[in-house]
Amino acid sequence: MEEFSAIQCTFQQFADFGSIQVSWTCQFSEILNCKRPGATQNNASNQM
Repeated sequence: MEEFSAIQCTFQQFADFGSIQVSWTCQFSEILNCKRPGATQNNASNQM
């Protein structure tokens, strides 16, 4: 029983981290989509 509650607690933390990771992944794919056209890619590398 003790192990189970520890797993439950870890799963809750992972779920919180997972939602953060999902939003980051969405932003990342948006950035990658923006970088596909040549002009936008130039713009992005200039910002860096």
